[in-house]
Amino acid sequence: MGYNYPIGDCSRHNNDAFIWIPKNGSSTLRSIFGSTIHNYRDFDVDTYWVILRDPVDRWKSGVAEYIYRNPEKEQKVFDYIDLLRFDGHGLPQTTYLQYTGRTKYIDIEDSDWVANIINTTGIQIDTSNLYDNASKSNPRKVEIANKLEDIITDSLIDEVKEYYRADIDLIERVKRSSK
Repeated sequence: MGYNYPIGDCSRHNNDAFIWIPKNGSSTLRSIFGSTIHNYRDFDVDTYWVILRDPVDRWKSGVAEYIYRNPEKEQKVFDYIDLLRFDGHGLPQTTYLQYTGRTKYIDIEDSDWVANIINTTGIQIDTSNLYDNASKSNPRKVEIANKLEDIITDSLIDEVKEYYRADIDLIERVKRSSK
């Protein structure tokens, strides 16, 4: 189990599994496919869909989300950012990919990633009701993100990259294979 996301939890459309990974659009997936929890270990999956996110951006987003939800801890997080360790919410993305089979990867930085999922699956939904947790649409989250950028050191970024080495390697493999 990673944080509150048991390994294998996903949204299901027909026999496709849309893997839930914290800080990788899982709330948006639930708003597209419904909040029913499925587990890819419980059905014969045709295709695993995985939303990938740059690990450093994902980590920063996780720190910003923690501060946003716990404003009383903001200064403590900023004061001790170099000592900050990784909680379960920020486990490597690869932790959630414990299966074998056909996989399609989606880059969360692609501005059309949601539309691509909807078009590919043929699911009919009202996109105006989609969950939007994007930091850029929330002024408080933008403020927190800007403060983080000012205090995060290169050595901390190196530590983050080392922690997420498997994710970085996966993203590089996916990019090479899509060329």
